[in-house]
Amino acid sequence: MKQKAGLIVLAVFLLLGGVLVYLKSKGGSDNGNGAGKPSDSAAPKGSTPAAAGPKVVLPFLFSTEKEEWLREAVDGFEKDHPEIDVQLEGKGSLDAVKSLLSGDKKPVLWSPGDSLVVNLFTNQWQLAKSKDPLVRDGTKWPRSLLLTPLVFVAWESRAKVLLGKDTEFNWKKLDDAVASKKGWSGLGGDAAWGFVKFGHTDPTKSNSGLQTLALMAYGFYDKQGQLSVNDVTAQGFQDFVKTIEVGRNSMDPSADSTGKFMSSWIQRGPSLYDVVVVYEALAISEVPRAVGRWENIRVFYPNINLWNDHPLCLLDTEWVTPEQKAAAKLLADYLMTPKVQQAALKRGYRPGNLDVPVITADTDNPFNKYKDIGIKVDVNRIAAAPDGAVLEHLMQTFTRNTGGN
Repeated sequence: MKQKAGLIVLAVFLLLGGVLVYLKSKGGSDNGNGAGKPSDSAAPKGSTPAAAGPKVVLPFLFSTEKEEWLREAVDGFEKDHPEIDVQLEGKGSLDAVKSLLSGDKKPVLWSPGDSLVVNLFTNQWQLAKSKDPLVRDGTKWPRSLLLTPLVFVAWESRAKVLLGKDTEFNWKKLDDAVASKKGWSGLGGDAAWGFVKFGHTDPTKSNSGLQTLALMAYGFYDKQGQLSVNDVTAQGFQDFVKTIEVGRNSMDPSADSTGKFMSSWIQRGPSLYDVVVVYEALAISEVPRAVGRWENIRVFYPNINLWNDHPLCLLDTEWVTPEQKAAAKLLADYLMTPKVQQAALKRGYRPGNLDVPVITADTDNPFNKYKDIGIKVDVNRIAAAPDGAVLEHLMQTFTRNTGGN
């Protein structure tokens, strides 16, 4: 009897052992996860996946006038490249130069309004550190993202008075208008408009303001060849600048960047300025807002002009990593694609990608849509870019004749 009971216990023990072996074999190999643990492929639905690697952070300093286009483009880029975090910061071009030189800003990418500012920054950096701060690689770095010239923009009522029977507006007309001791009434306008108010951004902080001073010199001498230091320091030109600058609001807080300046002008209307100088693209983008808030605007092209090429620069400094340089190239290539460049065209910019045409059959193309307010494709006389010494003296001219405001 005892022997029979022992055999029963042994049979039960063997049966249980077999079951355990079977269950262990069904659990699969541990693959380094421990015996009996489920494999990754068997993880329940809805479980949290393993954390992805850290993103490549890409600080990008840019001039504010192209902010809407750039932010929209970067949103599209980050959807295609979630591994890259583009950190955009808008800043006036000349203000950005000061921040770069002081070390206050350390971006990987920088896109000011114009290559002239890049030259100023490069020269000053090399004087301090004996090294080029930018990557130079043919047409890749720096590369021109967008193109736009400068234009006069006036409220339509003011433009009719300023033009009279003429079809062209120039610096001499503006000088005479601002100098009028009777203000608008002396020009045949409404006395309630007061004196003629002319505005532009601060040339010591913003690229369009500095270029405006250069255009004053080109207009004063009626030349498109290289300006000299003697040209911009001559007493006649100093007096010319002083007269025109009387019409500028020295207390305008928006004057440090062209984007903010144009928006402020549209918001505040003729009480701020009657005529301003801004980028063509900004004038185009603000047409609908101007009509809805005040009255139509009119656009006139200076008889001698400059291109703003919005260069995209890659910093070649100790804080930029190889991973950031690789990410920057991906973003640069994306910004030059036809789809992204066409989006800039709709905002009034002439594409930097020469394969994207300015003139199209699209009725919404601003160069078709806004012909009646003065927008045109041809920009006849483009001046030679002033060198660094001339630009420095132009800024000194502004400071001497306005008290720095």
